[in-house]
Amino acid sequence: MEQSNIDHSNSIAYVGIVILAATVFLTTFLMGNVGQKISISSNFEVSADTVYTEESRWYYVADSSVSSIRIALFKEKALHPYDVVYLAPDDYIDLKLQEGYNIVSIKTLGKEYPKLQKKLRILQLKPVKDSNYITE
Repeated sequence: MEQSNIDHSNSIAYVGIVILAATVFLTTFLMGNVGQKISISSNFEVSADTVYTEESRWYYVADSSVSSIRIALFKEKALHPYDVVYLAPDDYIDLKLQEGYNIVSIKTLGKEYPKLQKKLRILQLKPVKDSNYITE
């Protein structure tokens, strides 16, 4: 009888460890370092024209009365976008722009008139590692 109690206690401990590990992993994933944060206002003004990190988080800061938007990412002289994303108001997405100049085309979705559209030219710089920083 004593052995079954020990087995039961061990199984509860293993389940607890798995739940703890999953919680730590999920927290690390959600709160991870995303680099530069860029906001898009309801009139499509963007807070930055240069991205200095490999991955950036783009926020669509607007109230719920504004419609969702479509963001198409183009290389500077390309005809077809290399990525298309959709954002609802007060939503965000993590983007990896291609190095160099990118054309960001933002359009409103929905049935309201007039439909808004804006094209922006965003420079994505390659992240530079500091050679003066020494790790041991």
